[in-house]
Order: sequence, then C-alpha cells, then structure tokens
Amino acid sequence: MSRKKETIIFIVIILVLGFWRFGGGQQIYFSPEKVMYACEKGLHYGPSEKILLKKQIGNRAIVIGKLDDGLSVVHSKRSLLGMWKLGEGSVTGYWKITDNSEAAYAPKFSLIYGAVKNKDIKTIETAAAKVKDGKLEILDKVKCDVDDDGFFYADTGDFYSEGENIFFRIAYIYGFDENGALIYSYEY
Repeated sequence: MSRKKETIIFIVIILVLGFWRFGGGQQIYFSPEKVMYACEKGLHYGPSEKILLKKQIGNRAIVIGKLDDGLSVVHSKRSLLGMWKLGEGSVTGYWKITDNSEAAYAPKFSLIYGAVKNKDIKTIETAAAKVKDGKLEILDKVKCDVDDDGFFYADTGDFYSEGENIFFRIAYIYGFDENGALIYSYEY
C-alpha cells in the first residue's frame, strides 16, 4: 500500500473516532431499551425493574419501565446507521405516581398510559383531549384493565397535529373496582 493511501486511511479513522468521541456519537445505542437504561443512569434513578411497554411507530419509539413508586418513560428515535438516540419534543424520565391513579397521553404514539397506586382499582376509564385556543375537545374515550403491576395502557386514534396554541392531555380518569363500582375519579 502506498504512503498516500495509508495517510488517507488514518485521516478517515481519526475523523470517525473524533466524531464518535466529541460529535455526539457516544450517545447512540443499539435499541430503544438501551436508550432508556442510559437515560435512567444519566438522570440518577432506576434502573427499571422491567419493561412494561415498548411501542414503535416509524423511526420513533416509546419505552415505559416499572419503578418502585412510578414509571420511567423514555422517547427515542432512530439515528445514524439504524442506531437509537434520545427523542425530542417530550419530557423523558422518572414519573412518580402520587395520586391513586394517574394517566398521560402520548399523541405521537396514539397512546394513553398510566399507573395506579390503589390496588382496589381494576379498570380505568379515561379520555384523551386536545386543547386548542383554550377550548377542550375530547378526542377518544378508552376503558382498560389494570395489570398486576398497576400499569394500564390503551391505543387511541391518530389525532396528532401541530399548531400554535394546541396541546394534548388527559381530560379525566375514573377508577373502578372488580365489581364495576366507581371508587376513584379525577377531572383535570
């Protein structure tokens, strides 16, 4: 091999390693789950006991893990060469469950999810809503069972849209016991 080819190869290697070390390449991972574990480590909580839900739509993914008193919710997106990195535009991290039951709506994933602390709650009814210019519009009502970990989720229709003065949230949450009696209600 000529001296010129060797020099070009070494320059390319130095550039690739330099990008990897200083250009953000060290923040890419092989899977959305690995992004979640790195996020937990970086934010000094966790690790999650287990993964409750992983949902992927296109080049984005959401991973939800179980913690002692809450959930770990991490959004990720595809990056360089099919690798994964932390997603943009959403709050990622530890979500402590402080009330009997709490829910969230992830419109980019058409997903309602949450957790309950009250073990008597067996079924949840909740609604995803859009607030536009201060007016609340119910988009989808769902009813879902609570699993043994106190976790629940339901898929919704695709209502995501971008615009000024538009945001998405949960409108209400109702908790029912095993006999179908209402034992918890909260309207946001």
